[in-house]
Amino acid sequence: MDDSPPEPPAEESPSPAPPAAEVSPGIAEPSTIQHLESDMAIPTAVNGQITDAVTQSNISVLGNAPAEALGSLFLAASHAQGLAAANAVAAQQQAFSLAQAVTTRCVMALLGGKEV
Repeated sequence: MDDSPPEPPAEESPSPAPPAAEVSPGIAEPSTIQHLESDMAIPTAVNGQITDAVTQSNISVLGNAPAEALGSLFLAASHAQGLAAANAVAAQQQAFSLAQAVTTRCVMALLGGKEV
């Protein structure tokens, strides 16, 4: 028996890198361009802080949209439930008025009152 550790498998030699694409001398690769905080996507005469503030407010609006949509949904659902409860109360009131009129008519018939 051999007490030496087993030999690791032979590694394959790395394949040669493909040749780099030709780049125009005046254009740097995107990975080598370093951006500063004041850089903007499109150069304008507007202060960078203003564009940042506008961008942040736009992102805030987009971020709040799902919450506002759910709020509107819940508001509409609660309004519909409130209308359903109001309609149920109105139906009960109408049924009670009808039942009271029928009862009055039946009592009049039993007591021999004049016909209405």
